[in-house]
Amino acid sequence: MTVIYSTLYKYTLTHNNYNSRTTMPKKKKKKAPPCIIVDLGSCSLKVGIASNTKTSASWSPDNTISCCTLPTENRATMKGETARQQWDRRAELIRPIQRGKITDMEQLKLLLTHAFNDKLDVTTKGSHILFADAPGHGASSRSDREELMTWTFEKLQMQSCMFIPQPILAAFAAGKTTAIVVDAGFESSSVTKIIDGSLSQSDVHRINYPSFESTMLEMMVNSEKVSATGEAQDIPSVDEIGTSFRLIAEGTCYCCLHDIEREKSKSKSGRTKKKYQLPDGTWIGVSEERFLLPETMCGGEYGNRWRTIGTGGLGGSVANQLKSCNDRNTYFDLANNIICCGGRSEIEHFDQRLDLEISKGLGLKPRPKKSLEDDLVEEEDEEDGIGEKKMDMRPKLPITKTKSKKKPRKFATYAGGAMVASIDSMRSLWITKPEFDEFGADVCIDRRRLS
Repeated sequence: MTVIYSTLYKYTLTHNNYNSRTTMPKKKKKKAPPCIIVDLGSCSLKVGIASNTKTSASWSPDNTISCCTLPTENRATMKGETARQQWDRRAELIRPIQRGKITDMEQLKLLLTHAFNDKLDVTTKGSHILFADAPGHGASSRSDREELMTWTFEKLQMQSCMFIPQPILAAFAAGKTTAIVVDAGFESSSVTKIIDGSLSQSDVHRINYPSFESTMLEMMVNSEKVSATGEAQDIPSVDEIGTSFRLIAEGTCYCCLHDIEREKSKSKSGRTKKKYQLPDGTWIGVSEERFLLPETMCGGEYGNRWRTIGTGGLGGSVANQLKSCNDRNTYFDLANNIICCGGRSEIEHFDQRLDLEISKGLGLKPRPKKSLEDDLVEEEDEEDGIGEKKMDMRPKLPITKTKSKKKPRKFATYAGGAMVASIDSMRSLWITKPEFDEFGADVCIDRRRLS
């Protein structure tokens, strides 16, 4: 009996331990809190989660939300693309960000809340957030950062946040720390000189111009291609077209590479005319508007927040940035790392026109068609007669690298933000909730090392 009892006891004990090992629930790994990337733009907000790998293009944002709201008659507020679809000539869209500067903080908070809750469907409590804002506004951007930080920590209860200027993130996305970033935006463009991953407010040149959407509307109404009152029978009205003006500008515009008068003569003969189909099925012709709209970027005045520096548009501003560089090695790095980003930089012939304007501003001959990728030009010194050759550092544009569909230029800033969020060595730049509770919102100014 003793042998049988001991055998049964051992069997029962072993069997129970086996069942306990198999039925024991496995410990679930705690998911890391998400890191939200927000690219603040005048036309749209690019928002997404940095750890999102569900698509092959991991550096593209999850959602692109139109940066506008529209108050209705019943005091409700439409947000994002819904507001754009309801827009007509009788209602004015509210844009909380104009020319890179936050003008209505409450509307911006409403848009961000809509993006987090409705579009991303993410819990903001305990998460991280990175804001990419526009540089060149000085004291105004300081107060904006303080208010955004207070809102994210106290209202959204986030764990940490970080602010980095957009040109620096665009340079990081291209793998550069010393570069000239040309950001062609919705209502303004900026040319920023970045040296060793930092910038100065005086080195940020801005060019302000009307949006392509409003300019296209005005030009088409003046040329009687669109009726403002809707009384014409064969001409579509503004209400019928709705929000198609931006799509017309993005899909048909190109930069003029020759004399503007020569291009106007071509448009009179119908050589530049292009038809665009509206959502209701009607066709509308676009001719002079195609090349006249981008001229606002190529020939306007540029300057910083203190004064106007010169004229010549984006090309003249890049040339001025290169002329202000005294160090030869830094000049060489800047001239060979001109990074173009922003939605307006995807216009046809943008790179070639910018190359012509830079060469004109530096007093160089136009680049030959066969040597677009050459970064050095050798010229014989005729005065010496010895036949010595001098190296003239010509700016080099990234024409072939930025045309990839996986990483379009309008998402360059977001791509840089996603890269910064995944780098462990950048952890010291994050501002945590305990630091905010101890030091207050002024810590965001103290941590502004990159600007």
